[in-house]
Amino acid sequence: MDLNVKRKTSDVEHLVTHTTTEGSGLFKISYKVYCDGNKGGIGCGGCIQNYYSTNCDKFCKSYDNFTCDTNGNHTCKPNHYNTTCNVYCAPTSQYTCSNNGSRECLGRWTGDDCDTQT
Repeated sequence: MDLNVKRKTSDVEHLVTHTTTEGSGLFKISYKVYCDGNKGGIGCGGCIQNYYSTNCDKFCKSYDNFTCDTNGNHTCKPNHYNTTCNVYCAPTSQYTCSNNGSRECLGRWTGDDCDTQT
């Protein structure tokens, strides 16, 4: 039996198969479950990959400079700064890095790159 059910193109399809033995025979039924929007998982109770929030409407995909926390917020990888983690700063013996990723010269080092000694 095939039921034609209209669905949105953004719906996610899950194939579910149940197998059981009843009496002397084997009974197998397969059906498709469609979840609205970016919902997914068993009973459409979770979000599909890279989507977060209660409504699964927050997109976050990890890249080279950040990962996504359980709420879909960027978490900068080490030595990456800024709200989008696009500022790189790795401390050296000449400078440290501030909370926003700017260089803070140490000791007698000066200049934008802390490469001039006074």
